[in-house]
Amino acid sequence: LQGAVGAAVLAAVGLSAVIVEETEFAVVTRFGRVTQVIAEPGLAWKLPAPIDQALRLDKRILMTPVPEAEFLTADKKNVMVGMYINWRIADPVRFLGAVRTRTAAELRLVSLLQSALGSALGERPFTDFVPATPDAAQGGSQDRLLPLENSVRERSQRVADSNLGIEIVDLGITRFNFPDQNLVAVFSRM
Repeated sequence: LQGAVGAAVLAAVGLSAVIVEETEFAVVTRFGRVTQVIAEPGLAWKLPAPIDQALRLDKRILMTPVPEAEFLTADKKNVMVGMYINWRIADPVRFLGAVRTRTAAELRLVSLLQSALGSALGERPFTDFVPATPDAAQGGSQDRLLPLENSVRERSQRVADSNLGIEIVDLGITRFNFPDQNLVAVFSRM
């Protein structure tokens, strides 16, 4: 009898312990409602498993490529733009309420960034990004894209923070070019 009681106590303790790694948040929920967010690494306690559940969320900076898409500039030039975004979960409770998983968060972030990028590109002419003449090309192409990146970051960060609980750490443009069907015409004019 004492062995059975000891085993039951050990099982309850095992089901109540939450070991939190340095790279994660543990969010304790009771019947689906958040009761506690554990951000510090170490051992924490909760009620046994059927009552409380511990969800683990990555605390590290995560990188997501934004697929290349076609956009219009203010002067109606088609451009292909690819990006990346580095982000992290800033508010685990808001994150769980809005997207719940990394995959869902990445889908929402990609959509958010593409929308902000389309708006920012639509406000500026193509010559703001690519020089019209070789003499105008003295500033590097990255210098010309920096204001665009900053605009996209500002527009996206407000929504990501308030709606998704996500902090945008960094983003950048990986490709800025004409669509493939336009490249032939550009090269032939050269």
